[in-house]
Amino acid sequence: MLSIHSQGLPLPSFYDEQQIARVWDIQYCARARDAKLWAADYDIQPSLSDQTKIGLLLIDVQNAFCIPDFDLFVSGASGMAAVEDNQRLCSFIYRHLDMITDTFALLNTHLMYQQLYPSSLHKPFCDVSNNEKLESSNVRQENKGNRYGIEIDEDVCSMVQWPYSGLLAGEGHSLVSSVEEALFFHSMVRQNSTYFSIKGDVKNVLKDRKMGLFHFVPWIEKY
Repeated sequence: MLSIHSQGLPLPSFYDEQQIARVWDIQYCARARDAKLWAADYDIQPSLSDQTKIGLLLIDVQNAFCIPDFDLFVSGASGMAAVEDNQRLCSFIYRHLDMITDTFALLNTHLMYQQLYPSSLHKPFCDVSNNEKLESSNVRQENKGNRYGIEIDEDVCSMVQWPYSGLLAGEGHSLVSSVEEALFFHSMVRQNSTYFSIKGDVKNVLKDRKMGLFHFVPWIEKY
């Protein structure tokens, strides 16, 4: 299926890619007004009218990973890789609003003691613990009743001691502002809300990794 706008839609005037590396307040009411005019100007219909359904899945597009100076910023080879990725992502969303039916966002989410068990609180961040350490009686005793991160299967894997990050309702947990604005604009133009999935609700992360993405995203089955 090709867009009726062969070169893609233009970028809206409010979009500023120079703001992607920052956290800022979105002017929701202004964007909603812009969206109504945008849909009329470019004859974009509500997503329910799409004969071919196209879903856009975003994974962990959050401040913790994507904004410089946050704990887990993904700098990559260029030093600004996550920012550059989100520049491309925002441009893609705006240029193909008329083709994208649904948007889905998976949020990397933690509660404090899902992420850190008591004896690890004194360890340096990014300390790697192998399976042998995790199988020790001390770890099992401390985590009795909390299965997060201690049930080890036959796969060879390592556990990394992360800094506090992606804590539910924290600043690092939020979507990147520019990306959230693009998703909100899409929702207003296509009259279809973004679907969100909080991955931290799943307690046994190693088992769920093996089960794959569909376990986290039950609503993706319609695709």
